[in-house]
Amino acid sequence: MDTKILLAMVMLLFVVLFVGAKAQSAAPPVSPHDEDWGWCITSAGDKPVCDEMIKILEGLDPEKSHKYSCVVGEGPEDCMKKISAGEAKIGVFDGGNIRKASSKYQLKPVRLEITGTSTDKYYSVGIVKSRNCPRNLGSLRGKRSCHSGYGRSAGWTIPLTFLVNNNIMPVITSGPSSNDIQSLKYFFLKSCAPTNDNTKAICSACKNTTRCTQEDEYYDYHGAFRGLVED
Repeated sequence: MDTKILLAMVMLLFVVLFVGAKAQSAAPPVSPHDEDWGWCITSAGDKPVCDEMIKILEGLDPEKSHKYSCVVGEGPEDCMKKISAGEAKIGVFDGGNIRKASSKYQLKPVRLEITGTSTDKYYSVGIVKSRNCPRNLGSLRGKRSCHSGYGRSAGWTIPLTFLVNNNIMPVITSGPSSNDIQSLKYFFLKSCAPTNDNTKAICSACKNTTRCTQEDEYYDYHGAFRGLVED
């Protein structure tokens, strides 16, 4: 198979792909040629890859049935807003965004990445430095933690839920922040959980300790690993 087609398939099937519910249920356009498929990307750094994908899609559509374009958003939630408002047609998001995309922005998932298993299980893996390997998970208290981002599935929701459900991390209900943020700050000494939402970003262990957005060097999976290595 041509590598360019493979690239397009990877982009199309990566994690969870959403479209606006209104756009999906609307009546077909009068002409099939005026249907604009704006693909929302969550950072400007993805623009070159998106542009390449657009060229591939245009090549696979010689009759020009659709108009393809890249729409740059300021993070996952901004892309959800753009799709909901009709400024974009489609986007790709982490599994942790499914509930918000559906309930808050009325988006519908239309594709799910399959990673070679017959089930839809989602695994989260935590790593520590070998010289600081804890005796048990309770020994993580007072340590430094790095997360792929606030609200992410593998980097936030799954590990925090596991720690709380196993009575390792206490649930803190006081304070102005969400319970999950307060609980994390109570359990760990410092943490890095970047997000473009300043009210939820936890930056004490990030590269930028005062403002950690999705542009932070410790954002995403590779960033969380880098934060661990550089500690």
